[in-house]
Amino acid sequence: MKKTPRFFNENVCNLKFILALVIALTYTTVTSFSQNFSGLEGKSLSKIDDIGAGIASLIGSGGIEGKVGKVVVTSDTERTLKFAFTYTGFTTAYLHANVLAGDKVSQHEISEAEVDLTGKTSPLHLELNLKDNVAEGFNLESTYLQIRISKSKTAIGGLVYLYALNKSWQKEIRAENLVLRATLVPVGVTAQLKENSKVLIIPDFKPVMMYQIKDQGTVKTYPSSSSIKGAAVTGTKSSISDKKQPPPPTAGTAKTTTTTAARMTSVPRTMTRTSGSDNKQPPPPTAGTAKTTTTTTAARMTSVPGAMARVSGSQKTSGTAASSLDGTWKNSDPNTRGITRVIISGNGTQIHTFASCSPTDCDWGKVPLVRSGANYRATYDTRMAVTYITFGVSDNNMKLTSDRRYKDKRPPLVSTAALKKVTASGGVQQDNKEQAVLLNTRFLNVNPNLVRAGLALDQSETDKGAQGPDNNPIPLFEDLTVTRDFEFPYEITNISMDVYPDKNPASGMFYYMPAAYHLRWTADDGYAFRVLYGTATAESSGDVRMSATLSPDISKKEIDLISKLVASYASRNEGMEFDKLRLIPIQENPTVSFPADLNNLYEITADKVAVNITSSLREPFQISWVTDNNTKDEMQVSLLEKTGIQGIMSLQPQSDNIPEIKIPVVITLADSRTIGRIDLESKKWRTGAWKNQTPYPLKLKYLHMLLVKEEGNKSTPFIYSWDINDLVVPVSASVTFDASNVPSWLDDPDMAQRIWVEYSVVDCDVCDRDIINTITGGTYGTNTRKVIFEAFQVFEKTDAQFIQIKVRSKQGDPKGEKVVEFEPLRIYQDNETAESGQLYVPLEEDLSFEFYLTVVMKNGNSYKADGWISSSEPEIYLGLDAIRNAIPGLPVADEQ
Repeated sequence: MKKTPRFFNENVCNLKFILALVIALTYTTVTSFSQNFSGLEGKSLSKIDDIGAGIASLIGSGGIEGKVGKVVVTSDTERTLKFAFTYTGFTTAYLHANVLAGDKVSQHEISEAEVDLTGKTSPLHLELNLKDNVAEGFNLESTYLQIRISKSKTAIGGLVYLYALNKSWQKEIRAENLVLRATLVPVGVTAQLKENSKVLIIPDFKPVMMYQIKDQGTVKTYPSSSSIKGAAVTGTKSSISDKKQPPPPTAGTAKTTTTTAARMTSVPRTMTRTSGSDNKQPPPPTAGTAKTTTTTTAARMTSVPGAMARVSGSQKTSGTAASSLDGTWKNSDPNTRGITRVIISGNGTQIHTFASCSPTDCDWGKVPLVRSGANYRATYDTRMAVTYITFGVSDNNMKLTSDRRYKDKRPPLVSTAALKKVTASGGVQQDNKEQAVLLNTRFLNVNPNLVRAGLALDQSETDKGAQGPDNNPIPLFEDLTVTRDFEFPYEITNISMDVYPDKNPASGMFYYMPAAYHLRWTADDGYAFRVLYGTATAESSGDVRMSATLSPDISKKEIDLISKLVASYASRNEGMEFDKLRLIPIQENPTVSFPADLNNLYEITADKVAVNITSSLREPFQISWVTDNNTKDEMQVSLLEKTGIQGIMSLQPQSDNIPEIKIPVVITLADSRTIGRIDLESKKWRTGAWKNQTPYPLKLKYLHMLLVKEEGNKSTPFIYSWDINDLVVPVSASVTFDASNVPSWLDDPDMAQRIWVEYSVVDCDVCDRDIINTITGGTYGTNTRKVIFEAFQVFEKTDAQFIQIKVRSKQGDPKGEKVVEFEPLRIYQDNETAESGQLYVPLEEDLSFEFYLTVVMKNGNSYKADGWISSSEPEIYLGLDAIRNAIPGLPVADEQ
């Protein structure tokens, strides 16, 4: 076995860390400094009547005429002092400025300012700087500022003026002292706003909602059909058609819409960022991220050519066949251990499969469905196996075959099943007349506990006419106009911007739901994610317990904002009244797909996963699971590579015409959706500083204001934006905003409903490591190591039966608290290798362990080493000389 140089093995993995550190230090020390470091900025310095200065002024001051005015500090940082000096006269003089210590001795570590005043005008702007050649860790206090005005640059004496300064200097610039200045540049019509005129200008730009689909390993981005509709109407986005964007696909994550009129709209509401390399936002879960919408009213109908009718080749089906195929098909055998049910949608182009699992069915997710002759086929490809599903349909009966091909050495598993189509009420499919009767008389059985928890309509609400949500959501996102584009609703609010009206418009009831659940993070408590190791033993490193708290982050302020937008929408739509906004009522407890997802992706069985959902959809919920160290490392890579650990929350609304709703659930670290929106407080944001208390550097992109313009009984919502020009704010640094381009009256209570900063998370390997170390108690999983032992020429030269190797190390304990001795290893022949148990090596430490050798001869005699041997090498070569050095008395065949 060829030995790899240790430098490469141990240090190349730290290259990204070193580069990131150098870049961070370069940025901090070169481009940015703290503001008002010594508290001097904006202050006028007091002149001191000093006898010494007066005596110095008598020397060489003849012929110098002029008067000094104020000295005002304009910038005070760790390494710099800038000030404005006002004066009259001194038309042919020369100015010298320097700082003095408390004993009035000049401090040469600070550069002097020297200016020829000939032709200069007051005020004069001067700058003193800490010299670059001072030692690391240098700091200094300057008590006085001295200004001397002489006849020439080299003249001795002149007029001397002394000012009280009390300025601190230091070479090191700490991020917590760093205050950056953000210049706000108006975008679009925002530039037309005036401070002295409270005139609102409504933007005419409609946001384009983007969504992603995976297509054979690539990610394609499409505008939503609603945005194309907006371009056709307003003309503000006519360039969209020039880009020749392909129509949204008919299968995958898209929301499928069936209408009773000419318009067909497919508007996916998948909340996933597609732009910005800093953020590397992952695509949404492919299983069930989309919502399926059935009948819509003619009021929202426009034509999107090809958005849904685009099917090719074998996928073409007649309208009758597609409509009879779409729906839920249930296995006739209630005790099946295979596929329990499938849901067909998208006019026969998509299948959603569920299989028998405990305690709930495994959700395989949605995949495209392809017609092949009289049959249909679909493919599920997971890490463990590829499953081919084939079925044919006759009337309301489905004959389905599942052919699972494992990726290891296990034989294929083929099973068949008979499924029957069911109605919304759960019974067998009836003829059209019977089906219509069932739908019209469907009784919704609601768990009383859901009513008590506020998750279902109560008697007081139904008495006021509430009948439950109607399947015609209000598109609040599309109702906005903006000065710059917003691709995703979550950039504006944590509540889904599809709000459902009640089936009874007179009730004034509207229903909201969370946009997504993300890993909870707060500045005080950090990430609500923990990795706990079980007790390490000689046989194993112990189980790893991982837990996370997922939050929708919906506050009262968030609900008030959506209420304002719904009221605005209702004011412009005849016959619509807004009275109350509440959580969408459900008729069953919500479920989360994590047990099935973790099983499919990481082979963590459902009995090792626990999900604890609270009594309100507004509250966080907890998920925990038990796995091994290797799987923990895989999951950790997903977190660090921004793909995250993903799942779906499923809700069954308390309505007879809304299908199951899917809400994304995502666990990520370097994600703006996890860290949350940067909300600014009205008026205070103009004078105070915002501090980056997150664990990552942030790139500030835009400042936004959401306003609602009132005109009589109608109101219009829109968003103004100001460009911040991608200002990067290091961890713990602060930002002040130059609000000169933002009229102050926009902050009035009846104006801006929300003020926030759009940002992205900057890649930071050092930050990733710090976070992982924190949530895992100081052990960074990717630094786990094993020691490899290899023997050669030992069995050839001795009568050895085997070599026994014991390994022990404190690094065998993931927590580093106790020495772990692993089960002994044995090598039986030359050129054979043996591998130790897992060692956990902290970032700043080298590999460290001890091993003990015993050679057992064929005659049963054993020869033991004199003691334990310490090493930091990941590969130990046990040649004959190495064995004899460890065991001096070992007999060798040639010597016997």
